[in-house]
Amino acid sequence: MDRIEVFLMKKFILGLVLGGLLSISTAAYATNSLEVLLFPVHFLINGQSKQVTNGYTVFNYNGNAYVPIRFIAENMAAEVVYDEAYNRVRIQQSTAKFDELTLAPSPLVTYEKKSKNGGLWKQEVPLLQGSGCWMGCADFIPLADLAKVFDYQPIPVLQKSSLVIQYPKGMEPDSIKVLKLVGNEKEENLVRNKYEELNSEKGRLVFTDEPGIYTLVIRSTWDQLERSASYVFVVEIK
Repeated sequence: MDRIEVFLMKKFILGLVLGGLLSISTAAYATNSLEVLLFPVHFLINGQSKQVTNGYTVFNYNGNAYVPIRFIAENMAAEVVYDEAYNRVRIQQSTAKFDELTLAPSPLVTYEKKSKNGGLWKQEVPLLQGSGCWMGCADFIPLADLAKVFDYQPIPVLQKSSLVIQYPKGMEPDSIKVLKLVGNEKEENLVRNKYEELNSEKGRLVFTDEPGIYTLVIRSTWDQLERSASYVFVVEIK
């Protein structure tokens, strides 16, 4: 590895950053210097391979890795802002959930309903984890049967109301499909669930079906990573 000298200026530089223990390096006077080593490593963040780009550099100093805080934060669904007035770095972490079995990023699914006075009411929809592959793979009984096994109670929704599917920033899948169970089909000695794809645009689904109880499946795929995840929930359209 190449040896370089890094002169830390009195003015805080946002690009200099977190150590391997995520401790922030403080600024020093220009008369001081540190001898560090370039540390050309690759990162695996939440199952996704990431490479340091855009002029970012990773250093090794005293056995600790110092990486750009913005690079790490933004790849972990967080926002980084330098507040010059208070000479501080603000990191805002967004909500990120992961499957317990496959460690795939889980979506936040919310039901949106407009009140009579024009206000917007939101309710998070609980999901049952289905089959998928990420850091590991999970294969369950037919997805539609999960709701029966776990006695999933239907979520009451209104016609023409919306369902919104959101993934953490930087972890969005290449495609999201919402499927409706429409029956079963027999193939040799196996009974397979039969689905119909619903029209959802940019992660938003509008309930247009007639009143009734419907089992729905969300199927998300990350094509380049060859990974997938699926979730099951039940709604009752009023």
